This record gives sequence, structure tokens and C-alpha cells, in this order.
Amino acid sequence: MGSAGFISRDRSTVIYAANIDWRNEPLRARLEGRLDTPVTIENDANAAGLAEVRFGAARGFDCVLYVTLSTGIGAGIILDGKIYHGKNGAAAEVSPAVRRISAETGLDPAGLEGSPAFQKAFQQNARHATDGSSLKDFSLKGHIFQNRCS
Repeated sequence: MGSAGFISRDRSTVIYAANIDWRNEPLRARLEGRLDTPVTIENDANAAGLAEVRFGAARGFDCVLYVTLSTGIGAGIILDGKIYHGKNGAAAEVSPAVRRISAETGLDPAGLEGSPAFQKAFQQNARHATDGSSLKDFSLKGHIFQNRCS
């Protein structure tokens, strides 16, 4: 099940989702109780990125950066055909970068995604999340950034 926000490492709880005002929402338990089937919770951008790798525009690529622009800016990193969560479980979360740049520059966060400062911070975050070895030279001009893993 895809959900907006930060998801716990055990993929059971929505830790925080600003756009739906959830904090520590036990979504897996609630859905399993209603559906009587096992459920895994995943960040919606991660789930969409994995779906693109398996069934969509990124089929045939095993390393993909998926970016979504909707109620916020979301991203998912797929390495070797699997979601990369990073050490904190939120490797591709873009919102913290937007908030940090907004605080540092005084710019309105609503217009940051097109700014050179945001693109630089986004690239740095993605390179850090992947140790700089798998994703290279991408920008926010498209929604799916594909590369072969080396």
C-alpha cells in the first residue's frame, strides 16, 4: 500500500504525512484488520518508482530515480530493481531539502523546485543516498531518471 509521508523502517506505520495530518498512524495494522491479508506500507513515490521499473516507462532499467510532483515533491530511488531506503528509511525524501533551502535562502518553498539551488541540493541528496556511484548528471527536467547500475 502506498502512502504519502515518512514510513517506519518495518513498513508498518506512517510516521508523518503532512498533507493528510497523520502522525504515527498504524496503517498496516488497520488495513490487515479490515482486509484479512498481509499488508506492507511503502512511501507512495517509492511504490510508484518500483511500479515503473516493473511495469512501466522504466522497464528494462534496474537503477531509477523517480520524481513525482503533486501535493508535494516526492521521489523514489530504485537500485538493482529494489527500493533503496537508505540508513534512515527515507533516502529519497525531497521535502526536507526544500525546507532547508527555504530556511537558508528565505525563498518561498512553493517555487523552489525549479530553482538552481533546489536542483543542486536535490542532486547532492541523491548522490549522498547512493554513495554517488549509481546516479549521475540528473536534473528535475523529467520525472524518471534511468541509469544502468554499474
